[in-house]
Order: sequence, then structure tokens, then C-alpha cells
Amino acid sequence: MTKRITLTVVTALFFGGVTWFVTEPPAGPEQVHALVGTEKVAFFRDPRVQQVFLDNGKNVQVEGAGSRDISRRTDLDKQDFLLLAGQTALDPVQDRLSGRALQPSMPWDSPLVVVTSKTIADGLVAGQAATPISGRYYRLNLKVFLDLALNKDKRWNHLGVNGDAASKRIYATTTDVCTSNSAGAFLGLVAYVLNNNSPPVDKDLGTVSAASGGQPLHQALQSYVDLQGQGQASTKNIFDDYLNGIAGPLVVVYEHQFLEASMHEPKSIRPDMALLYFEPLAQIQPTFVALSTRGEAVTRLIEDNEQLRNLAAEYGLHIGRTNHLADQLAKHDIRDLPSLSDESLGSGFSMPKNPVFEKMLTEIGGCRK
Repeated sequence: MTKRITLTVVTALFFGGVTWFVTEPPAGPEQVHALVGTEKVAFFRDPRVQQVFLDNGKNVQVEGAGSRDISRRTDLDKQDFLLLAGQTALDPVQDRLSGRALQPSMPWDSPLVVVTSKTIADGLVAGQAATPISGRYYRLNLKVFLDLALNKDKRWNHLGVNGDAASKRIYATTTDVCTSNSAGAFLGLVAYVLNNNSPPVDKDLGTVSAASGGQPLHQALQSYVDLQGQGQASTKNIFDDYLNGIAGPLVVVYEHQFLEASMHEPKSIRPDMALLYFEPLAQIQPTFVALSTRGEAVTRLIEDNEQLRNLAAEYGLHIGRTNHLADQLAKHDIRDLPSLSDESLGSGFSMPKNPVFEKMLTEIGGCRK
């Protein structure tokens, strides 16, 4: 029979010659509260992750929200850390907390990608907007894709695609640009491409160029936002909808969502699904912002604890330029994922400066300040 031994602290107090013994319960784990992007909630609530935190004296409780929603929350002073989806969500947080010295940490990477069917991907190849890499992976030339999307007369059947999508306009669906970082990052990416592969400054929004289809940049951006309509609040929602056959035929999500499903819910990834990487590459770095010493301690654990690094890779995240993700994928016989350092994926892009980006969100996206 196994006996459980509980150690307590006994303090002796002396009053008038009488000794009183007070038993103090052992100190429990330190409570840590955080706001994190909705698609990262599952990682923090994984019992294995929770156990690592508890083993290090931390009870981490997270609430999920869209990254841009997080930046507008009024309860940031009650949080120990934030996990934002990237720079576009970090900038407004830094503006709001301008009196504090923030030291963001970016231990993970995950690019924006397009999930679709191989039929659609092959149609884009026929339209010279995509190039096969290997297996289900393709590179999407965003400039050519936007030319197709902004042409009101173009339909999928012009690219040889039949079925439900045949008579529909050509575009990829994102989340709500007002609440979700992935949609904001995609808007910045589109602006970069339509501005001749340069992050636009304020004066560029009114500039007419061939890259923007002979119309002012802000008008071309507005046309695309109007084309796709109101999006979901988070990439978790839009990806779930795609897997359930509700959203499509193309959705913009994070690579790690597709890889996580491939490893842990393989039946949800149909054989005919394709993953398209943007050209230019849209690399996103989830960003931890510690708001207390407790938050700093958790951030350091995320960065340095080998168990947590391996568990993050199980959720499809790149851990710097290490082999953590490749090792996890190999366990599930997934071996042909393109390397983010592979020249075939091209170089990255730059977001517009925050004042210009916020102007794009309010004037083009219709977001409140």
C-alpha cells in the first residue's frame, strides 16, 4: 500500500509559558493570468503544458481573443502576459502602454498560408498564379492572384475549375480585419504587393499604379475587402469552418493550424487538400508581452524549457531554426513540408508603419479606433 506523506510547516508560538503549534499549509503555485490569440488556447490548456507550468510553480490561466481585440481590452492591468499574433497587434499595445518598457519575446514562427483543394490549386497553376512545390504544397504568386481577384469578369471556370466554385469570383477569405491579426497581416501583405512590393506610406494610398490595376491603392484595397465581405472573428473559427465544409474555397490561416490538425486529427485533413505559401512569404511571429514578473517567468519557460519547446512543435509551430517541428512531423510521417529558409518560398515582406496601417483599418476596413 502506498502512503502519501504531506509535509507541512509547523511554527511554535510561545504565550505565557504555553506553546501553541500552528500548521501552515504548503504554498500553492503562483497564479498567472494571460490573454492569448484564440488559436493558441489549446496549447496552454494542454494538460502536459499545464503540468510543466505547475512543476515550475505556475498555474497559468488563459483567455482567448482575437489579437486586435486584445490590444483594445480595458483589463490589461489584470494580465501577467499577452500572446499576440504579430507586430500589427503589438504596436497598438505598445502605444497604450507607452509608459512601460516592454520587451517582446518571439520564440515561435508560423507563416500565413492559404488552405484550399488541389483542384483549386491546380486551377491557379493553370492561371499562372501558383507553382507546385511538392505533394500538397504550392507557392502562390500574390500579384497574379490579386490581378485575377480584382478583375470583376474573372471566374473560377476561366481557370478550368468546375463544380460549386465555377461561377464565383476569385478570392481568398480571411478573418475580420478589425478583430484578427491574420486578416490585418494579409491586408498589409496585399498593400505591399499592390504598392510595387513596398510598404505603403500615407501618400501611397492615393497613388495610381499598374500594380494596383490602374486605380488608387486605397481603392484597390477597398475592392478586395468588399469582395470577401465580413469575416470570422478568429482564424480558429475560419479554419474549423473550412474543415467542416462551411467556408471556402480558399481560406487564409496560419500554417501551424494545418500542421497541428495533420498530426493530431489526420482524418480532418482530406487527401485533396492543398497548402499554398504566399509569394512574398508572409512569416508571422507570435509575440509574448510580459506585463509582470510572473509573466516574465512564464515567457522564459516558453523560450528555454525543452518540454515546452517540443510541445509547441506538436502544435505545428516552428521553434526558431531548430529541428523541433521537423522531428514532430516525422513521427507522423509528414516529411515533405517546405523549409521556411528554402529559396523556393521567396523573401518576406514588410508591414506599413503603424499610423498608416491604423488608417487603412479605419478607412478601408471600417474598424473603430
